[in-house]
Amino acid sequence: MDKQSKYNIIVKAIIHDIDQGVLQARDRLPSEKELQERFNVSRVTVRKAVDVLIEEGYVIRDYRKGTFISERITYKKMNEIVSFTRSALLRGDVPSTIVHSITDVKPDPFLMKYLRISAEETLTRIFRTRLTNGFPLIYEESYWVTAMTGVIGKTEAEGSLFQYIKRARKIVPVYSLQELDAVGASGAIAQALQVRDQFPLLRSLMVFYDAQDRPFELAFNYYRTDRCKLSMVRTLNED
Repeated sequence: MDKQSKYNIIVKAIIHDIDQGVLQARDRLPSEKELQERFNVSRVTVRKAVDVLIEEGYVIRDYRKGTFISERITYKKMNEIVSFTRSALLRGDVPSTIVHSITDVKPDPFLMKYLRISAEETLTRIFRTRLTNGFPLIYEESYWVTAMTGVIGKTEAEGSLFQYIKRARKIVPVYSLQELDAVGASGAIAQALQVRDQFPLLRSLMVFYDAQDRPFELAFNYYRTDRCKLSMVRTLNED
């Protein structure tokens, strides 16, 4: 097993411990020696794994006190935009995508309102199924403002479109607005997700904005409820 695979195993294991509540906010991360013994690796490999966990926000380092589990990562953050591809990789899963169709469409009043565009604008509509480890998890119907994102082909749609627009169009997703509701699967969605008719799904409507506060994508994501978990943290303000 090569060094990169070894440190990825440590990263995946620590993230799993966080997800399962074994490690919680403000807990001290096991020492380098403890991690060396647990995973039978060198100190260099342990340090690389810890550096990755710090970079991804799972742990924080205080040179005076030690390394601790971050408070902001012990729940699934609703306010942080993480692409499907990156999220899967962080969990140690293998992401893949089936692109069903890509077409140019004109916006209806609903899309015009949310994307702040006129009827003359052109949108790129993409239907995709997102999979982890070959298992269908999300059916996605997305609309991209073509004037901002440019032409999107099948090759780009099979990967991370966030990474593509960052690289090719210099568009950095900064924040999103989200609405959630429950729906029953039917038709193409049920077929793509391999579920029965009216199987319960979580539908997410999201609008994504760039640093100039310009909406560039609207997406409907349909999640299999037997394969996803939604957690939220609410701030309580009292007088």
